[in-house]
Amino acid sequence: MCLSTLKPSIGWMLILLTASRSVVNADFGDAVDPTFNCPAFTTCKQVCVAKAQDCPDEMLCPANQTLCKDGSCSSTCDASLESPCQYDCAPVACHKVDSYYDSCLSTYGPWYNNETTCGETEEELLHKYSMREPVFVILYVWISLLTLCIVAWCAYNQRIAPVSGSVQPLNVQVDKEEATSWQTGYRRHLIGSLLYGWTCLTLLGMHALLGWLSVQYYIQQELLTGVVGGKFEDEENLLKIFEILWMVFFVFSFALKWPYSIKSLFLRRCELHRATHVAVCIHKAAAESEETFNSGYMSFLRLLFANVRLTMGRIMSLIFSDVDDFGQKKGRNGTYRFCVIQTNSEGSRYFVFGFRHYNFDSDDGRFKPGVYSIGTTLSDIVTAGKVQGGLTNEEADARRQIVGPNAIEMDKPNLIKIITKEFLKPFYTYQLFMVWTWVPLYYYYMAFTWTVVITTGGLTVCYFQYRNERKLYEITNITGEVCIRRDGQVIQVSPKELVPGDVVEVTPGLTYCDMVVVASSTILMDESALTGEATPMLKTPVDEADGKNVYSANQFKRHTILAGTNVLETEKTVAVVTQTASYTARGELIRDIYSYKRHQFKFDVEVPIVISILCFYAIFGFAMVVFFIKDTIIYSWFYGMFVVASALPPLLPTVFTVSVGISSDRLAGKRISCTNAEAILVCGKCDTACFDKTGTLTKQGLEFVAANARSGVESEFFLAMGSCHTLSMTKGGKLAGNPVDQVMFEKSGSIVTSSSGAVGKVTDCNGQSATIVRHFDFDHHRMTQSVLVRKDSDNSLIAFVKGSGESIKKLCMEDNLPFDFDEALQHAAIAGLYQISVAMKKLPATIDALTVTRDEIENSLSFIGTVDFKNIIRPETAGVISHLHSGSVKTVMLTGDSVLTGICIGREAGIVGSDCGILIGSCDESGSLYWSNLRGEQCTRPPIEELLQSGTELAISGQAFGILRTADPKEAARLMDFIRVYGRCTPYDKVSIVSAYNELGRVTLMCGDGGNDCGALKTAHVGVALSDAEASTVAPFTSLDKAITSVVDVLLEGRCSLTNSLAAYRYMMIYGNVETINQLISAFFATTFTEYCWVFFDGVWVITMAFSLPLARCASKLSKTRPTASLFGSATMTSVLGVLGLNFLFLVGALAYLFSQDWFQCRKWDGQDVSNVQVIGDNYESEVIFLVTGYQYISSAFAFNFGYEWRQHWFRNYVFMAFVTAFTVMQFYITLVPGHFSCIWRVNCMNDWAVAAVTSIEPVPIQNSFNTTVMPADFRRGLLGIMIANAIAVSAWEYFIVNGARRWFAARRRSNTDNAANDVSDVFCEEELVNEVSAVNGKDEEASTKLGMGPFLDGEVMEGPCDPLPLSENSQLEQ
Repeated sequence: MCLSTLKPSIGWMLILLTASRSVVNADFGDAVDPTFNCPAFTTCKQVCVAKAQDCPDEMLCPANQTLCKDGSCSSTCDASLESPCQYDCAPVACHKVDSYYDSCLSTYGPWYNNETTCGETEEELLHKYSMREPVFVILYVWISLLTLCIVAWCAYNQRIAPVSGSVQPLNVQVDKEEATSWQTGYRRHLIGSLLYGWTCLTLLGMHALLGWLSVQYYIQQELLTGVVGGKFEDEENLLKIFEILWMVFFVFSFALKWPYSIKSLFLRRCELHRATHVAVCIHKAAAESEETFNSGYMSFLRLLFANVRLTMGRIMSLIFSDVDDFGQKKGRNGTYRFCVIQTNSEGSRYFVFGFRHYNFDSDDGRFKPGVYSIGTTLSDIVTAGKVQGGLTNEEADARRQIVGPNAIEMDKPNLIKIITKEFLKPFYTYQLFMVWTWVPLYYYYMAFTWTVVITTGGLTVCYFQYRNERKLYEITNITGEVCIRRDGQVIQVSPKELVPGDVVEVTPGLTYCDMVVVASSTILMDESALTGEATPMLKTPVDEADGKNVYSANQFKRHTILAGTNVLETEKTVAVVTQTASYTARGELIRDIYSYKRHQFKFDVEVPIVISILCFYAIFGFAMVVFFIKDTIIYSWFYGMFVVASALPPLLPTVFTVSVGISSDRLAGKRISCTNAEAILVCGKCDTACFDKTGTLTKQGLEFVAANARSGVESEFFLAMGSCHTLSMTKGGKLAGNPVDQVMFEKSGSIVTSSSGAVGKVTDCNGQSATIVRHFDFDHHRMTQSVLVRKDSDNSLIAFVKGSGESIKKLCMEDNLPFDFDEALQHAAIAGLYQISVAMKKLPATIDALTVTRDEIENSLSFIGTVDFKNIIRPETAGVISHLHSGSVKTVMLTGDSVLTGICIGREAGIVGSDCGILIGSCDESGSLYWSNLRGEQCTRPPIEELLQSGTELAISGQAFGILRTADPKEAARLMDFIRVYGRCTPYDKVSIVSAYNELGRVTLMCGDGGNDCGALKTAHVGVALSDAEASTVAPFTSLDKAITSVVDVLLEGRCSLTNSLAAYRYMMIYGNVETINQLISAFFATTFTEYCWVFFDGVWVITMAFSLPLARCASKLSKTRPTASLFGSATMTSVLGVLGLNFLFLVGALAYLFSQDWFQCRKWDGQDVSNVQVIGDNYESEVIFLVTGYQYISSAFAFNFGYEWRQHWFRNYVFMAFVTAFTVMQFYITLVPGHFSCIWRVNCMNDWAVAAVTSIEPVPIQNSFNTTVMPADFRRGLLGIMIANAIAVSAWEYFIVNGARRWFAARRRSNTDNAANDVSDVFCEEELVNEVSAVNGKDEEASTKLGMGPFLDGEVMEGPCDPLPLSENSQLEQ
């Protein structure tokens, strides 16, 4: 149920419950003592006798009146009057008299005793079932025989005759790695099908029988009048049968929850070639929790309950013979799923698992993944596609039989199926049986209330699950048409018809598969939905010269079209399909989303322990109730089961789902899309944030600063600027492609003179023209991009190569490089410049440009100059980083740029300290790691302790970090606490670095704009993609506004959601325990609560508080601490036990206050018969318990609503506070003011104000010996004071003790850490560092002469701490 629809529903519920239509005046004629003196004056209890003459003299009517059936005296009696007497042996009701209560007991005690004896004798004569009647024998035989048949079937199926060869290995990828997995064949069997039907019929029959017995109870009680078919005369006999059958049915039903499913239990194991179902079992090591168990008692509890579960598991495994190939319960450490085997049109057999087809291989006798490869090299792909005519229909059909349709075969979310699946879980089976315990004993209204509560919780979970699945389905569901070449003709087909090798004529719009472009004039792609890359990407046809190269989508991105991207412009584009369905890049991402497993928290491990403790607590409570209640076990069993039901609150599994769903809605309101809502909880524990640089910390794109050419090669350098790129001309005449290439081309002043999609010929401003004959795309491993151009003037062939300074240096001839190349490169990086080095190589005119390899071109180059760009930091970046640091979130930068540039941007952003020393880790050509300062001078890295004391920070290249991690993993792990910048990172390096933080136990967040960040975004526990694609699959969170502030929003909401979840959990614990204590005390007094008290206890209050408490909004800033995720942590346990202890003390104090009252000494409840719940609720003991503990429900929730550091102030949770205010006013009013309203709860009530109860239409008189529950005014005021003091105490405990102490300890730890850091001086190169920074910021005059070349072009000089190297004031373009 959606929360927005729940709020008005709750409001209407309150209105209906307190509707004034039930309020009437009802004078039952019973005396009430208004003096509150002792002994109490009252109307004596009705005396029932066999004949009127047997009545006491005082209870006989005057001579002129007749004794009527109802015990009244009148001259004429109404024939419709009924006797209030319940026994046939004493049907006559004597006239009531008024007297003192003690006098009533002493005077008329013999008559009361005679009536009791008469009733017992009469009940002994009633017909009782011995449970040995034929119908019971049939029931015993039925259940026993079915149980034996199930055990025998499982033993035969799994152990005795498991069928050799029914289990085979299965190749399944989990997290892109091969996992240990098995496939087991099963088929339908006649005997198994009969047993399945028998079992289902029995399970349904069990509940039908419990329902029939419940109806029989109310027939026996004469509540259902006019209903024929009553089979029971004795109430206790009926209830005894109900209890025995309930327990048998409960054990039987829960035992059947152990197997994977009831249906799968009765499938017969068989060879895979005969199977109708396949059980896929994937073994995966259990994930470690985010926090470790350090405390001794937790280790003991974990070990204890693990052994209990293991013992139970062995027992159940023995019964069901339920073992897999790992010797454990199926699916315990991994996945276990039954898949239905289907048959295609050709008769081939397959099943679908994880969105992938697995086809039966008759040769191997097992199912194999449906993979079809059209080749490994580019030429293989082009040849396989038969570009001219396309595939034949026969070829396409054959391939479709292997790979299946080109679709993510996800069923459309069906709310009914989701609800059915949810309510078949063991928790709801337990709750259903608990509901049955409420049905008899006139508690059917509570059965309805519990049904509403359980259904509300379950439907809420189903709603959020349906919404998440719907969102995923919308991403996976594709519709449209595709133009393909088939049998030499161009036809339009559904995207589902595509197979690998199909030839597609690409049209604008969504793409449905991965393809390689083999022919095109122009094609421009928007890949933001898949990679997060906002810049349109140009695609070009496969180069014939690359035909022998092994195809990789990452290596040949320029030729690859990915499924799920959008074609913006295209002309005469033909592509060959390489992958379809889940094997596409988009399909892999969707599989990741669908199989997403939230990072395991400590509470994930603790929840089973909590449930186990609550089970033992429930058993203890049951035993105590049986001990307290002196009545027969028949009735005490029911009251004990009520305690069991309360000990395991019905909304316990709902609170986390509700909190996450609310936070997801709020993030959507901030234009942050969330595809994995469970990841929100992980955000609450995030302690390390990793950022890409370009487009994330800085603005999208780069600003041109300067271009510098070596003397003598200015014309070649200029031509390189205009030609060494991968730009393409759109239909509108605009250049499209890499933004850096666009800026460089525009600043060169070149123009395109010939273009057919890709730029073919360029002409510079001097009229010099050249034709681009070959492109080599940017390679992340080489860190270069190159082109071959032929000058039109002399037909010479020149190769231009551009890339990072380090990569170009390796490719150039040593004697050609400037002597100060490294120093100039370092100064540019320190200044924060993004510097591209350019080199060239003249090739023989006779060389075949189409066959020459990249290795032949990119060597022995001549350096010709550099082009400088500047990353402009986002205005909000520094504030975001500062905010994260104030929230104790470590920040690091992962950039493909140089380490020094990263340091400069890092200082400006605040990732790198502005006044601290920094060491740079690099590796030489031999692969050896060395450390240096900002001037490039090698030095020895201080030990870890000195780094910590001095505040020195580290930066390292991706390659150097890989070497360090390989050589000494432990040392690398220790140094990661000091590393702030990782430079020259390839996409693989980013994944490796994020994985390293994960292995350290850090909870990581990765923020990037997509592109080469995709792997890291998926590897981090939390990924935030800056993309405007609403259906982006690149990360769990997508900032549609592409704002880095979304990182803070996500973390704030995560901490708030985790806090709300734990607050709601604590409230459910308090609710369950308070209610359990209520019932234990009530059992001690042999009392219960009246009807509307129960409705508010278990219905109105628990729903409103549990669902409005998580509505608290997140704080406006990150605190220095993170919320706990532990159910047994000090904060959680102190909170729960403290509030529970205080509530118990105040309850005991309220009862002690009641028992100390003089007026109460003669008004105590002295009944021991609990068989009639309608007459044991009107007493002062129950009234005080309801008022005090009822308000504890409200005050405890209020205490858990305190904002702490992670939520807004308590009064900002407006919906919750509205409920608290309303319930507080209600509870205080009925405590202080007797009247019709208070009589709804039978509080401060007497017969004149009586109202109709839940189960009645007419007003019900007060069911105690004093005909009133009104308390003295001074006592009411004192009781109100206790309730207020209780609320203040629990609020103070939460605010000052739990929260205050935690904040004090956190502040003390931070203070100790800061003092330790301040007590030592910075011993590392501090003076040298200051000089370095001063030299850079002061614009060192020597910088303009570096590389022996002057400025060629210049752009706007940026102001700030990372200014570029100074340029000549007279810089201009030389003709």
